[in-house]
Amino acid sequence: LFSSDDILLPGAITRAMKAVDEGEWDVFLMGVALCDLNMRPLHNHPILSCKESRSFHWSDSAQRADYFSRAQTSTAFFSFISDIIVRRDRWLGVPVMDRFVGSCWIIAVQLFAMSETPPGLLVRFDPHIYLLKRGDNDSFAAKGLISRISLSIYGFRGIGRHFFGEDSFE
Repeated sequence: LFSSDDILLPGAITRAMKAVDEGEWDVFLMGVALCDLNMRPLHNHPILSCKESRSFHWSDSAQRADYFSRAQTSTAFFSFISDIIVRRDRWLGVPVMDRFVGSCWIIAVQLFAMSETPPGLLVRFDPHIYLLKRGDNDSFAAKGLISRISLSIYGFRGIGRHFFGEDSFE
């Protein structure tokens, strides 16, 4: 999946394909630079507090807690589709989560659902910048900033409750 207004940097496909060839992971999450509407880079977008590439196995509660504690934005939880590569066989091996169809979070939910399907979810994060993301065009912000933030808060709370329970760390 890739947003039509984002741009891969030169060499990004080669690096991503190397990760695909070398990796034992289900989801590959890559670094992003935020840009203005005219695609002028502004700054790197924080995702996880990791300076080097690293894998996290979500079926291991300590690794999952480490991942969650390192998350800096909702991008760490698959809210931005252009910086994610997913193993197709794993994606197709997860039943569609009907409860979330029609929500803004169905892609994230399907990836979270992979954590419940053996062998669990292995996420590989590479903080190096692979792509430029256009800013100032968030279609979900049309109803204002409060509405946009609310969409994320309630969406991810619902996902967390569904997969980890009401009182979980996650």
